[in-house]
Amino acid sequence: MVVALLVLGAAGMPVTGLLIRPDVRWARHGTEMFADLGWFAWLGYLTVSVVVLAAGLAWLHRGTPSGLRRAAGAATALLTLTVLFGAIHVFVVAVGFGESASDNKPLPAAVSAAVGVSAVAALGFARTRVSRRGEPPASRRRG
Repeated sequence: MVVALLVLGAAGMPVTGLLIRPDVRWARHGTEMFADLGWFAWLGYLTVSVVVLAAGLAWLHRGTPSGLRRAAGAATALLTLTVLFGAIHVFVVAVGFGESASDNKPLPAAVSAAVGVSAVAALGFARTRVSRRGEPPASRRRG
């Protein structure tokens, strides 16, 4: 179950960002450039998410205490990236890049926000489960 939660959490927001894009119809040339830079940054976010997910799954598969700690760290990194880029994505989709204020997309922004919240919840739950698996049993704890 932890593997499925990690995959859902790591891939949910990047894939949603590929499917739901901000409106750039009325954007000026300079603003279009920022939208293009955002697109390339989003592809970088997707790449980093896949790499961190693969590393986290490999560490989780090892099952050693240090591997479990590293897997929890990978889940924390994915959680941070999802919160940061998810909030930016929802804001930009909701507001749009156009000159007119009526070019916003409230329904796609709501869908993107729901996916982001689900991804954060999945990553948080997976991180908690991995952290608990990495703790020593109560009989071996100190202090």
